[in-house]
Amino acid sequence: MISNFRFVSGKIFWINVKKFLVLFGIAFFIFLLDFGPFFTGLKCLFQGLFNPIYGHIYQINQSFLSQTFSSKEAKSYFLENQKLQTELSRCQGETVSLQQVFDENKQLRHLLTMPLPSDLSFNDSMVIGNQGDCLIINKGVRDGVEEKQLVLVDNYLVGQVEKVLEKQAKILRVDSIRFSTPVLIFKDDPNCVSQNQLCRQGKGVTHGTKVEQILREEPVAEGNLIALLDGPKGVLVGRVIKVNESSDKVFLEAKFEPLVDFNKLTAVFLVR
Repeated sequence: MISNFRFVSGKIFWINVKKFLVLFGIAFFIFLLDFGPFFTGLKCLFQGLFNPIYGHIYQINQSFLSQTFSSKEAKSYFLENQKLQTELSRCQGETVSLQQVFDENKQLRHLLTMPLPSDLSFNDSMVIGNQGDCLIINKGVRDGVEEKQLVLVDNYLVGQVEKVLEKQAKILRVDSIRFSTPVLIFKDDPNCVSQNQLCRQGKGVTHGTKVEQILREEPVAEGNLIALLDGPKGVLVGRVIKVNESSDKVFLEAKFEPLVDFNKLTAVFLVR
């Protein structure tokens, strides 16, 4: 039993000695790598091989960082450019709108004092009867009367030729529910007419004695005048007497009265 104990102890001793020798050898090898003259050249060789690779990797990394910064800066400039273009488009739209208002004001400013355009030609006619929402005049096909011709008294709109016979024609009155035309609404104000102020109040389409499809934000008010939008400049349609919301609550509606007393009409003029 004692011999067995000595055998085991000796075996453990030699195992520890082997471990010590291995660790000592590794430490000695590391010492030689760092300080031994034989391995200095080898170290320089490896450094010469790998240093350029490290340099290229560093340059690539720096280039990537630089490009990343440049791309962020370029994106910032791009977004700023888009914002400026949007603002420019908005300003251009406002300029166009202001120019339209200016042009309309220029047309409206002299409506109350200015005669009808001098290049218009007229065909005078006598009113010989009434038929519902129509007037009958004594001119027809042989006199050159055509459908859709406008009919005036002074610069007030009476209506439009609806039907033409050989010697007579039927005029659809401006206050008829069947008559419809685009109109412009503006202030009846001498200061507005004579000075550079905002004259236009709104736009719409007549339907009977109502102007419909007026935008809610347009400041149409009682007493405003209504002018023909498509046709000769200076032709007045009526005067606003009441403003309400439309039935669908989307638009405004303006009730108006014609500027013509149809019961007293004896003579009218057809615009050629």
